[in-house]
Order: sequence, then C-alpha cells, then structure tokens
Amino acid sequence: VIAAGLFTMLVSTLFSKLILLFPPVVTGSVLLAVGLTLLPVGINMLGGQNFSPHGETFGDPRFLLVGFSVMLAILLGNRFLRGFLRSISVLLSIGVGIIVSIPFGFIDFGSVGEAAWFRIDLPLGLNMPWHDSGTYFDVYTSEVFLVNIIPAIISLVVVMTVVMVESTGAYIAVGEIIDLDIDKRDIARGLRADGLATMIGGFLNGMPYTTFMQNVGLVALTKVRSRFVVASAGVILILLGLTPKLAAFFDALPSPVIGGAALVMFATVAATGIKSLSQADLSERPNNLLIIAVSIGIGMVPTAASGIFSAFPQFISPVLGSGITLTAVSAVLLNLFFNGLPTKRKLKSEPAL
Repeated sequence: VIAAGLFTMLVSTLFSKLILLFPPVVTGSVLLAVGLTLLPVGINMLGGQNFSPHGETFGDPRFLLVGFSVMLAILLGNRFLRGFLRSISVLLSIGVGIIVSIPFGFIDFGSVGEAAWFRIDLPLGLNMPWHDSGTYFDVYTSEVFLVNIIPAIISLVVVMTVVMVESTGAYIAVGEIIDLDIDKRDIARGLRADGLATMIGGFLNGMPYTTFMQNVGLVALTKVRSRFVVASAGVILILLGLTPKLAAFFDALPSPVIGGAALVMFATVAATGIKSLSQADLSERPNNLLIIAVSIGIGMVPTAASGIFSAFPQFISPVLGSGITLTAVSAVLLNLFFNGLPTKRKLKSEPAL
C-alpha cells in the first residue's frame, strides 16, 4: 500500500496531463457511468441486502419504509430548510431513518457499549496480535513475504492506476457542480493527495485511500463548497477515528437507512453527468451520441453481469471489473477516433469566489 501510494505521487503530474482527453462528452459519460454504477449499491442497501436482524428477506416492506423515509426527509429538508440546517439535511435524514427503525427493532447498539472509548493503532502493525508472539521481524524476512511482496506491489499499482482515472473524473465532477474549471494543476494536486493519504494509510495499517465518488453527490446536495470546511471535517474525522465507540455506532446503523441517503447521492452524481453531457455539442457532432451510448453500454457490463470477465487473467481484473474505468477508457478512445485530439481544453469563465 505504501509503495502504491508513492507511485501515485510520483506519476501525478504526468497523469494530470490527460485532462485534454476529458472534453464534456467524455466527462459527462464518466459521471453518468459513476452514478449508474453506484445506484445498484444504494438500491441493494435500501432493500436490506445482507441485513436481516429478525430473519427478514430482501425487499421487506419495512426496509423500504425506512429507506424511503430517509429519501423523503432529504427532499423535505432541501425544500423547506435554510442555511445550516439545509446543509446537513442528509445527516438529519439519517436521524429520521434511525427513529423510524426503532419500532421495527432494526437498531441494536449493544456493540457500542462494549467498544472502548479510545484506541490508537501503532504504525506498521506493531500492535497487531501476531506481534505478541515474537515473530514480528520474522514475518518481514520470511520467504513467503519476500516472494509475494513484489507481485503485491504491482497489483496495487494497477489498482491505483485505475483509481487515478476514477479520481480524475471525480475532480472534474466537483468542478462541474461548483461551476469551476479544473485544470491539470488541480488534477495533479488531487492525485498527489490521494497518493500521500494512501502512504499514510499503509503506514498506519490501513487500506488505500482514494477520492470517494459518493462525496461528489454530497457536495451537490449540501452546496458546501469550502475547502476549509472539508479540511476541518478531515481533522474531526481523525479525532473521531480514535474512538471505537463511534465506529461501533455507525456499524450498527441499519442498511436501509444508509441506502436511502446513498440512493439520492448516487443519483445526483448521474444527474451531474447528464448536465455535463448537455455541453457535448450533440447537434454539431452527432457522433458524440454514439460515443456516449457505446461508452455507457460498455461501462454497465460488469455492473449488469459481474462474472462476465471471470475467464480473463487476474492481473487485468481491476480494469475489467470497474465500470467507471471501462467507460472512461472507451469514451476517451472513441472521442479520439471520431473527434481527434484537442489542442487545448475549453475553459469555463472563472466564477467569483
């Protein structure tokens, strides 16, 4: 994970130059694919997939009631609330979902009481269970580790390359939402941040950290555009991450509650893609419609049939398994085929900030 994060930081500037390959027809296709790819996740959570506290089946009417109550709360909050309350309408809607879930017995906070108030993880696995056995250094010098570390790094480098494509789409999506043009310097900074966060995450025994596409929808819903707010939220999350009780609380939230909020946010990302496609010169360049259709169609393949690429080699599975990446690659290649390589990306006018 640390090596893959370092790779991301090193190639961020070079990768950012790909911004020329993302005109509106490509950007809109990728954003639409992002929303459509994430929607099944929100729908399955709303229906209670892998959530059965009392033997309920998927699609239980009570699950749907809870999920749709969250969606209704988001709609009412955005219609009638103002200012700060409107900005936290998603958070308030989750509170509504929790209240609706209580009579059905979907809430069990027993694990919250058992969790510790404070815990800190030591870097590089120093407080993992196997460290107590005295085999810590033996693990990192063992033949198994030495044989597998290089293939593991290569695999994660491939994964992070796919992530960089998706993150680039996320940065452009945020630009579309806040009406601010994103240039190659912004892309490079964002990718370096992803790489640095991944290195820190690996150092602290975590998984790779990447730009979370779901938060793009959250920006659109809350209308909060300040980087200082986001940075402050990051500090708060770091502090809360030291409190296992909070993690246990969120783990105890019913799946339909999260699904109701997620469905709205994911659909908002898809709607942002449609907005971007409105700038794709579909009348002057009728082939753009074909680019959109084929790219979205290819991107939906792994979502509609998850095992369709199972016969392909494992090393390429991160690419073939990501509908977002397939859409991005298809849209870029088809745009080059039909429209050629643009010499300069058309910028929007800078808004007053």
